[in-house]
Amino acid sequence: MLAKDICATLGIQPIHFGGLFENQLMTNVATRQVRQVPSAPKDPPPTSTDYKLPDWLAQYMDWSGATGNQTPMIFHQAAGLWLLATAVGRRLYGEAPWGVKIYPNLYLMLVAGTTFYRKSTAYKLADQVARAAIPHMLMPTPGSPERFQEALAGRLPSNFDKLTKEQQERLTRAQPFASQRGLLKDEVAGLFGAINKRDYMVGMKDLLMELYDCPDYFDKDTQTGLNIIENAALSILGVTTPASLSCAVSTGDWDNGLLIRFALLAPEPDYDERPPAKAYRAVPQSLVNDLRTLHERLPGPAQDDPGKTAPFALRLDVQCWSQCQDYGDWLRRMCDPGRDTELDDRLKGVYGRMHVQAFKLATLFGALDWLNTSDEVPTVKDDHWKVARAIAEDWRMSAHRLLEQLDRSGDAVQEKRHQDRMLTCIREKGSHGYALRDLYRKMHLTAKNGRQIAQELVKAGLVVESRLNGAEAYMAIEFISVE
Repeated sequence: MLAKDICATLGIQPIHFGGLFENQLMTNVATRQVRQVPSAPKDPPPTSTDYKLPDWLAQYMDWSGATGNQTPMIFHQAAGLWLLATAVGRRLYGEAPWGVKIYPNLYLMLVAGTTFYRKSTAYKLADQVARAAIPHMLMPTPGSPERFQEALAGRLPSNFDKLTKEQQERLTRAQPFASQRGLLKDEVAGLFGAINKRDYMVGMKDLLMELYDCPDYFDKDTQTGLNIIENAALSILGVTTPASLSCAVSTGDWDNGLLIRFALLAPEPDYDERPPAKAYRAVPQSLVNDLRTLHERLPGPAQDDPGKTAPFALRLDVQCWSQCQDYGDWLRRMCDPGRDTELDDRLKGVYGRMHVQAFKLATLFGALDWLNTSDEVPTVKDDHWKVARAIAEDWRMSAHRLLEQLDRSGDAVQEKRHQDRMLTCIREKGSHGYALRDLYRKMHLTAKNGRQIAQELVKAGLVVESRLNGAEAYMAIEFISVE
């Protein structure tokens, strides 16, 4: 009931009491402007599982998949993409709306258990194609940061005059592309291990991180002189096992950005080996020719200084920036700490770079289609983006699978090994028991870790704590006498 109706019922004249007042609160609420909250970025369109790979990549996967029939196809696909990135080098780029230039170099890591998945086969087949088509685009394996910097700067090795004529010509031809070649690393986890544990590798981590972002220029003064590295765009294809990677990397490798610059590739969940080839299949000549054609159609070294000056880069005609940004926004929201199920911190850096990796792939696909046109520069179209994003989504899920493997084969496996070994030692002592001090010394553990492992065995009901000459000791449960 309104105030004026109450006054009428009671025979009260509101004017005698100052009149009726408007409800100022309601007026303010009615007239207050409502702040418009920006809507959250829309989810990108669902990833298509029915997409057509570029002809060159499909042909490469057909040959490598039949030749290396026990190797996961995701590894062969990655090796083909690494070949394309190596052929292009730093000669194509897209100007992203967020203010950076994106070049199509790739860091790829193939991670699987030893022997069964034949992961090195993918590496070796890619090496065959590269040496047949673009041998000068292969980097020497780094021995130390200083020597690696010399190679990136295009400095010839000290034994250059002792090399064969063919080897000298290859190295000379590589000089203009010195810092934008491809690197094959058979045990890439060993590189991480060396970086983290050996003094002479200090600086390699920062160098690899910087190279991924394709700097225009950086220099480093070393004992052999000033190394000047220009127009860098290194691409890496490495292989390792989950156990090796788990032992080699530290938590800091996830935090500092080096590991998450790699596409972390584990075998596809529906892995199934193909029928073996019935005869040797050489590298199809069309693969070699087309890869070489892609390399040679892009800008080459300056004619007036073919030995040193790096070739210039073409700016891409990009028609898919909005799709790329939408994908990046979606990935960023997946990292929101306020989500019901928060993403593992180790994966947040992977997510943060996934849209850029997808664009790099789209660039390579646009470059392949460009070979069939007379256009001055490649065009990156929506169709290229759709295929690239689908592959990037495969890579994203692969990173999740790999993390699960690392957790299983890393600390958990190491802990189980220590527990099993300690239990064996304790059982060997029978009813006498094993003094903790002697036990952790035998196993080369710290006192703290030794006691922690022993207590876990106690909690598991496998051993009991006892005293041996007054000292802390442990005895296997089966040797306890029953009264």
